[in-house]
Amino acid sequence: AKHADACSFVVCDAIRDSHLATIAAAGQQTGTSTYIGSAGLAGHIRLHDDETSNNRILGVVGSTNEQTIKQLSVLPDEYVIELDANRILEHPSTVGREAAQRASETIETNGVAILTSAPSSQAVATTIDRGHTLGLELGEIEERVETALTTAVTDCWAEIDPNGVFFTGGTTA
Repeated sequence: AKHADACSFVVCDAIRDSHLATIAAAGQQTGTSTYIGSAGLAGHIRLHDDETSNNRILGVVGSTNEQTIKQLSVLPDEYVIELDANRILEHPSTVGREAAQRASETIETNGVAILTSAPSSQAVATTIDRGHTLGLELGEIEERVETALTTAVTDCWAEIDPNGVFFTGGTTA
């Protein structure tokens, strides 16, 4: 922490939940506003919840890991913005723009929004099955989902300019 003012970014790894708590605490002490890691890390990040705070937190969850999906399910429903699994493959940019609009409105209202392309294992399976029905290979399915998420993040970022960001999920990060 002695050289925190000179740090552009810090890379950490964790084995235990207590390590995640330490990483989150260190980030808050040094003024970190962007975290990239597991959803377990998100549980240790403290948001300002007083009425004078101006949180504009954008979370992006692209992970299809079962543990991440479980952790996502405990967030308040009003924070979670799901990308439309039924339309994401045919119209990824449109789905992304629509999600960005909902996320921007949610951030304005609640101070935080979490964009996700994988709100449940069922949604992941639905997207993959739909892709195969459309004749898409897995890589093409992933690319279209990535396009939708990227569009959502880019458009939301331009609209609300978040002061805190959290990313989880391999390619997402």
